[in-house]
Amino acid sequence: DWNEPLSATMLGTHLASSDGRHRAARELPLAHASWSGAAFIDFSREGFRKVTWANNTLLDWTYAAIALVVVWIVTRAIHAILASRLRASADKTATHVDDVVVDVIQSTAWYFHAALALLVARHFAELTPRAADISRYLIVIALAVQAGVWATTASGGAVKIWARKHAGGQGATMAAGIRFISRLVIWLIVGLFVLSNLGVEISAVIAGLGVGGIAAALAVQSILGDLFAGLSMYFDRPFD
Repeated sequence: DWNEPLSATMLGTHLASSDGRHRAARELPLAHASWSGAAFIDFSREGFRKVTWANNTLLDWTYAAIALVVVWIVTRAIHAILASRLRASADKTATHVDDVVVDVIQSTAWYFHAALALLVARHFAELTPRAADISRYLIVIALAVQAGVWATTASGGAVKIWARKHAGGQGATMAAGIRFISRLVIWLIVGLFVLSNLGVEISAVIAGLGVGGIAAALAVQSILGDLFAGLSMYFDRPFD
């Protein structure tokens, strides 16, 4: 019967065709994966100049990240070396002024180094106006707070040196009062400086504080009079 050989031939052709389709289906993901790998290699080689994000190329962001890390590491290393060497030198002297200088240097916090690193890194990328303002605010706040820490450390060290020369209960009380007033003035100045750089009209704040201070002074006039009279007697010491 000629139908049987024909059926066998058609079956073989169908099987061969089906096997070819299955083989092609298995090879397609491999070919796609190979193409994706080649595309990734091309991307990593050339995409730094072609890919852009937030108005900057990937190369610009890489430079900014490198600058951020390098400045952070370098400033921290310089700070550690300088503080250790000055401390070793200050321990060999009898004066206390160099101890205050070392204390001021050692009071440098991590956010000071971060602010310096951010200040340098932002020059390698073109930031959006909002991002530029946020980074500037962070830098100003960090540097202002660090300046306040330095000032309070220096004033505290100076008061401590003065208190050593005036040992006694009255000297300790006066030193504590001077330290409190100096800290209050320093952080008030720092706060006003930060508010001014954040866009706040400090003239209105100062005027409000002035008016409020006058009102409070009028309200507690007798108490303030007694307080200043006591302070005058304390500092003048007319009975010593």
